[in-house]
Amino acid sequence: MTPAELFEKVSPSVMVVRGLSENESPIRQGSGVITGSKTVITNCHVIARAKMVQVRQGGISYQAQLEHADIERDLCQLSVPDLKAPLASVAVPSQDAKVGLRIFTIGAPSGRELTMSDGLLYGLQSAGDKGGPQIEISTPIPPGVSGGGVFDERGKLLGIASALTAKIHVRGNGLVSPAIWIAEVPQRAKQQKANAEEIQSHQKSIAPPSTPVARKMGAEELRLQIANAGPFTVGEKGRPVQFDSNGWWSIDANVNGLPRRGYSSVTADGWLCLTQTFPHTGEQFSGCYDAEHTATGPVALTERKAKP
Repeated sequence: MTPAELFEKVSPSVMVVRGLSENESPIRQGSGVITGSKTVITNCHVIARAKMVQVRQGGISYQAQLEHADIERDLCQLSVPDLKAPLASVAVPSQDAKVGLRIFTIGAPSGRELTMSDGLLYGLQSAGDKGGPQIEISTPIPPGVSGGGVFDERGKLLGIASALTAKIHVRGNGLVSPAIWIAEVPQRAKQQKANAEEIQSHQKSIAPPSTPVARKMGAEELRLQIANAGPFTVGEKGRPVQFDSNGWWSIDANVNGLPRRGYSSVTADGWLCLTQTFPHTGEQFSGCYDAEHTATGPVALTERKAKP
């Protein structure tokens, strides 16, 4: 089928997803895919901090509720009781996810309705302890397309796109959570919730320390903290660092009269690297930091002696 025919066939299964505040003001927009009866899958960072969730298709909006959250894989399952729309047809991953396969990404870039881009399946990449492999595609995934669908030429769903994961892992390419992970969301979410409750119960059973204990953050936890624009400080003086949801940072301090701002990346072993470009010279400077978090207060960034 032609790209236009493919879009006409599968786009009814892709939704615009909006996280709303208490007064129903939009916090963030992303995308989602209908994968079951009255069920939509999206990225968890799309609805982070939202008090209400709304999905939209064809000019019709529906209220949604978070049903299961697999935070480790950044996949959240939404329940949409009034939803009436076709399900996406899932591909067989072992047979269909092959390097060189032509792919089509459908989602809603920030402030827009559904769009489509095409590219190639660039490679298959280990997802470490998250399971895998993840799918790497040759086209970038812009903000707002997070949670959208990546389809093959037959219109079969290969996976769920993530602008956050793509930005941090592979510059210029996109990373996609394989469709096989979707069926595992409920069980993994229940297990993660049980683990968190067990840890919380254990913490309550022991005397709290006199001062908060700092702990080093893992890579996935650090990425979600950035996506949620959480509080950070850097250096011995504890200067505040502001992040937006796309990972761009700024510090309220000047160096030789130049504002400090730039982009960030997170390494696999949990280092946060801040890169800035000096506009007059084009010169780039990067500093990489350990990230430590206490039960209260911002994440503290401590500079490493060597870059990863």
